[in-house]
Amino acid sequence: MKKIILFFVLLFSVLTISAQEEDVLLRLALDSVFSKVKDTEPGGSVFIQKGNQSLYSRNFGLANLKTKEKFTESTISNITSVTKTFIAYGILILQKQSKLLLDDSLVKYFPNIKNKATAGKIKIRHLLTHSSGLPVIATKTNDTIIFIDKPDFEPGSNFRYSGVDYTILCLIIEKITGEKWKTFIQKNILEPTGMISSKIVSENYNDKQRTQGYKKIQGKYTAYLTQSCNEKYTLCNSVWTSPGDLRKYVYAIKECVFLDCETTKSATQIYKPDNWRSLRTPTQGFSWTIHEENDKYTYVECSGTSAGLATQIILYPKQDIIVIWMSNNDVSYSNLLLQKLRQRAYVK
Repeated sequence: MKKIILFFVLLFSVLTISAQEEDVLLRLALDSVFSKVKDTEPGGSVFIQKGNQSLYSRNFGLANLKTKEKFTESTISNITSVTKTFIAYGILILQKQSKLLLDDSLVKYFPNIKNKATAGKIKIRHLLTHSSGLPVIATKTNDTIIFIDKPDFEPGSNFRYSGVDYTILCLIIEKITGEKWKTFIQKNILEPTGMISSKIVSENYNDKQRTQGYKKIQGKYTAYLTQSCNEKYTLCNSVWTSPGDLRKYVYAIKECVFLDCETTKSATQIYKPDNWRSLRTPTQGFSWTIHEENDKYTYVECSGTSAGLATQIILYPKQDIIVIWMSNNDVSYSNLLLQKLRQRAYVK
């Protein structure tokens, strides 16, 4: 009996050592991704977790070349289109509160619209999945969207990424709640999640802690000019947050902090309309893109880029792996990070 117990103790010890060695090898592999980034150059932050175990965490480079501020857990950056996930969850919160249905048409919220035949075919779920067919550019007057007479394609039949769809979702939130969509998201998502350093503000936002975006021209980094934007325009506003707060957000999604698990999960399921006509296989959830590949792990992701600033969240639900990175150096790290994870057999 003692020999059997000793065997299992030794086996457990060997497995533990092997796992530790594997984690060290992964860290060395991931370090190589950032080996060429100098401490005096624009940088970013990366975090990888499996289950409750942190596999990798690193902040590198500078947030601002002029002030020499380092990129840290507290650096405030614009996550641009990742904001759409917050808007989508805001809509799902209102659905949970029985204040809307995803099959509601736009006519319900814009009753005075002239082209009711067009608006009547477009549902909230079409807006959530970028399948409304509305043009990328829409006319806007006094916070009211003016729809064209005919969508570019039948709602639900195709996909086209569109900020206009999410602008309309923000207006629907405001019509239902009677408050600014930013206020609603702040109270119902940011605050319950504990994102105390995060704000929803315009691209004109200027804070000494915020990061500056850069692009490399002829071997030298040049700062992107601050964009001038009408702050009343929905698309000018987005979540500004830190790497630390973004981790809290992903944890809150995973642990169903601000919304029940069943409803939260629906955001990362592919919407497959009956009238789909595109040769492109549907991959869109509610603001999330779902990658399903044969013999490979399914992963879910969302990303945003603007003026040298980039953010991406990648989730492997079955493997319980989270990848979050932010940067201000006009570089995407997704392919390299996932390549290293595949090489170490954490994902396929």
